[in-house]
Amino acid sequence: MALRQTRYSGSLLLFLAIMILLAAPVGRAEAQAQCGYVDGLEFPVDTSLFSIVQDYAAPSARWQGRFHSGEDWFIDRNLASAAARGTAYGEYVRAIANGRVVFSDPRAWGFDGGVIVLEHVFPDNSVAYSMYGHITDETGVAFPAVYTCVRRGDILAAVADVRPVPHLHFEIRAATNTTPGAGYVWLDPEELGYRRPSKFISNWQTWLQDAYRWRVDLADELGPAAAPAQLEDYSLVYLDAAGGVDRLVRATPDGRVLWRVLLNKDGVGVVPEQEGVYLFYADGEVQFVARDGTPGEKWSLGEAIQGAPTAAFGLQLFRTPDDQLIAVDTVERRVIWRLDDVLRIVRSAAGDETLALVTEAPDGSAELLTIGANGALLDRAYLNTPGALAVDGQGGLHALTQGGLWRIDRDGQWSLSTIPVVGNRNTALAIGTDGAQYIFDGATLTAYNAENVGLWQSTLPRQIEGTNQLTLADGLILLTNSEGEMIAWQAASGALCGQARIWGDSRTNLWSSLDDDGTLRVWVGDQIIGFNWREFTALCR
Repeated sequence: MALRQTRYSGSLLLFLAIMILLAAPVGRAEAQAQCGYVDGLEFPVDTSLFSIVQDYAAPSARWQGRFHSGEDWFIDRNLASAAARGTAYGEYVRAIANGRVVFSDPRAWGFDGGVIVLEHVFPDNSVAYSMYGHITDETGVAFPAVYTCVRRGDILAAVADVRPVPHLHFEIRAATNTTPGAGYVWLDPEELGYRRPSKFISNWQTWLQDAYRWRVDLADELGPAAAPAQLEDYSLVYLDAAGGVDRLVRATPDGRVLWRVLLNKDGVGVVPEQEGVYLFYADGEVQFVARDGTPGEKWSLGEAIQGAPTAAFGLQLFRTPDDQLIAVDTVERRVIWRLDDVLRIVRSAAGDETLALVTEAPDGSAELLTIGANGALLDRAYLNTPGALAVDGQGGLHALTQGGLWRIDRDGQWSLSTIPVVGNRNTALAIGTDGAQYIFDGATLTAYNAENVGLWQSTLPRQIEGTNQLTLADGLILLTNSEGEMIAWQAASGALCGQARIWGDSRTNLWSSLDDDGTLRVWVGDQIIGFNWREFTALCR
């Protein structure tokens, strides 16, 4: 009897243990849900005061070359170093999103202050952790207790008086890691589960918007080396790089990857063709690739090419290593014409009969080349800054430079507008079919009518750096930017209609397309993102 009872108890214990294990994931989800899901994000400090002094993944000489696992935020008021020590001390540090406290210790880093770690659960059930270091409770803000819930924007602590100056060390972790850590790691922090904090926040702020529909994540963080080829169904074929190896990818109109093809040499561009695309390699070889990714016939230009293709006059234009511009006819499969002394192309605009290219030398000096459809150089102008280019409704070219706003005729002759405006590296320009002119200088968008009379101005709260582009559609003006800004205004009034931002980089290229299927597609950094255009501009509907 005793033996049977023992066996029965053992079976019961085994049954209970199995049930506990099966219930564990459910219990964890309930524990996470107790503090709610992330419904928005914000930065932990006031970004109008704070800026990044040491970036994510930057190697540190103080730490024997180890990589920074987060971002250091501090206040730079251009004071002498001794006076600047106290400028950030006592400034509030806030929770970036709803979450649960999983670590909290005002003495975690000793003389270097305290640490708080929060756990966040996102609508897709992914989990991430935010860490706040070099903080203190000595200014009267008590650290939250472990396992308590915090809301987005709640004050967690204050910046401590730490070396070399008061600052916040801020981390984002995708892996389950609730310990403070050292703030520096020997290996690539991305591989260890750390994420670039500013990128993480900017992206999620946009992914949580109602207008967001989908995204394609890419391996190359520096963004599009060449624009994608967009097919008739709005699917995209594009080049991406992973681990130093180029690959050709096709994504559906709603952002699902259909196929990837690894390339055995460097690709420089993709252009659409009937039933597929032409893939251009750096060695001058051209490969037809069918819609299903099947490679087809090859042919060669007989010389190396570099840089992304520029489309003009039904041709594809490439630079060669010896600074020639060659025009390639993909139907005849040959080079149609050549032009010498063309440096790296940073801006382009193709009119009906003329092409404008802004090129830049390694020393930063720029030129504006006006080229005829037959390859003849019509004009070469030297610029202090790249400026902006645009095409009007009649196929005419316009250039905005430091010297003003110019119209360039089919012979390459320039005529100056009476609009008192000066171009710069951040300038963008668009010309409407009615002759209206829209000029963005990096902070202010100004509208003029065809008679050069000012209509309205809209000024943003901060300067936007990087390459800016303006697109006119649906009675609206769309600004896209290489650092990830997307802003829409009403063309008639300048009213703000919609805004979003994803992470980008001022060094990268930019591509966007507003399509008849009602989708705004933008490629910046390492993602192609799709928005419902009507919802994105809902404020003006």
